[in-house]
Amino acid sequence: MLIKKLRKTKNKWKKGFTLVELLVSIAIMSILTLSVFLITNSASLTFSRGSQTIVADDVKDLVLAVVKQKLYAVQDIALEATPYSDSDGTTIDSELLKTHHALFFYNGRIYILPSNPDGIVDIDTQGNKLPVGSQPLLNEQSYDKYKAQFSISPVYNARKDKYLSVCINIYIFDDNLNLKASGKETINLLNVEKNELEVVFEGQNNFVCYYN
Repeated sequence: MLIKKLRKTKNKWKKGFTLVELLVSIAIMSILTLSVFLITNSASLTFSRGSQTIVADDVKDLVLAVVKQKLYAVQDIALEATPYSDSDGTTIDSELLKTHHALFFYNGRIYILPSNPDGIVDIDTQGNKLPVGSQPLLNEQSYDKYKAQFSISPVYNARKDKYLSVCINIYIFDDNLNLKASGKETINLLNVEKNELEVVFEGQNNFVCYYN
């Protein structure tokens, strides 16, 4: 009797899965695999977008910090709306350039143009429109794949009845000119107030910053 029972049990174990059971198992495994893929892919895209945002913010913070450092303790600062609009388009002629350096942006990069005794600078027309002698504020690697743009405007101090500060806006774009990050900060110009000077400006907007 015992031997017959063991043989019956052994035969039951040999039966295996039916076709329906196999199809159900495959369907369940497929659903689980697809779910894991979708979750992993979504997390990967979210991380990628997050990384891009962090990098853009880092570029914005770096540009803003260097501009602040450059202007914080200047002796004199002047804002001019249209310094690069000469008649023939090959030179820049500005009285401010005789005594001041110029801070400006071109083609997604920020540059400094050193002063010169004549106040006249040639435009490099070979491949770009940069003033000859312009020096980048940051090295190329600092921007990664982004472009930087900034605007600057005077801030009025009612208590002193003078323009003693400047407001700087920084904008960071990707290669497709999509805005990725922006920052805004008012800089209190230490030496301007200390020496009872004020920000001198001409025009309405799109200022280029001259400083010494």
